[in-house]
Amino acid sequence: MQADAEFTRETLTGQQVRVTAYFSTVPAEVTATRDLDLATVAAQLSSAVDNWNSRGSGFVLDRITKFMICITIFRPMHRSSYSEAPEYIKNKQCIINVKNDDQKCFIWSVLAALYPQKVHPDRVTKYEPIERTLNVQDLKFSLRSKYQSSRKTTRRFRLIFIHWGRQRVKFVLNI
Repeated sequence: MQADAEFTRETLTGQQVRVTAYFSTVPAEVTATRDLDLATVAAQLSSAVDNWNSRGSGFVLDRITKFMICITIFRPMHRSSYSEAPEYIKNKQCIINVKNDDQKCFIWSVLAALYPQKVHPDRVTKYEPIERTLNVQDLKFSLRSKYQSSRKTTRRFRLIFIHWGRQRVKFVLNI
């Protein structure tokens, strides 16, 4: 949420001074089971106003000139079966997007990094024969985040998860 507020103060000569200040809160996740916590929003805005005014300016909040609530669709990242990469990523030839119809994307991605294939590296059949080189007996698929952070291995490598869409988000996991 964003708020524009007008502050006023009187100078020593009696003149009224007006200043506009701009505040925002951290994004809040609202779902069918989780309502917007207005008390938290109010506390964040109040804290921002107090912080702005803590410099001894003597300004007093006169009015809120604009209050905006930004609502966007929340699409959490998750691991699932194969999805086609956008053209601009495919054209860069910077990723190996293994085509699969199961829930083992994580395994195929790790194997593609550990055992590079020269011909058709996007085919799952290239990695099925070496699937057992990874110890994944304690993992359940589709893989959840808790497994990524607790997974230990004798090899050290870096996994980078990239989500494409309107916003590009990069997650780096060191193993």
